[in-house]
Amino acid sequence: MQYLAKIIKGLTTITKWGALITLFLMMVVVAFTVISRGVFNTPIVGDYELVQLMMVVLVALGFGYSERVDAHVKVDLLVERFSRKTQTLLGILSYILVATICIVVGTIQFNAGLNALSTFLVSTSILHIPHYPFQFLLGIGFYMWGLESILKIIYSSIELFSGKIYQQSEGSDKNVS
Repeated sequence: MQYLAKIIKGLTTITKWGALITLFLMMVVVAFTVISRGVFNTPIVGDYELVQLMMVVLVALGFGYSERVDAHVKVDLLVERFSRKTQTLLGILSYILVATICIVVGTIQFNAGLNALSTFLVSTSILHIPHYPFQFLLGIGFYMWGLESILKIIYSSIELFSGKIYQQSEGSDKNVS
């Protein structure tokens, strides 16, 4: 179990750093574009397309990390009124649904990327950057989100059946009784 968690968290950390580097590059492109237009009165061709594509990379690579740190939007208005055991059971059901949807969407994105790779039909209008690498990255992002959800299914199941509460921290799991 710890080995699986370590692998998933390692992969999620890699995608997190990819998202952070992409965010930094977006910041550099936008700053350079603003300086170029303001100081040199010269617009950069395709800057808008680059930022759009980087946004796709940023969001896709951030999915798994967002799931790991519970950064996705939740509404606990009704669920918080149930017992701890019922909350855990509902959490398991929701994580199963999330993992299933993420794996299906990730597979669809990968297949779309493979299809686009063989045809090279879809690309950006100005810079002619093909879309297929970004479809692969979206697939990876959804798979990482799904893997993090599967990890939460395992932790929640352990909590439900053994009574041990696992708190996930950034670095490692801490077993709290």
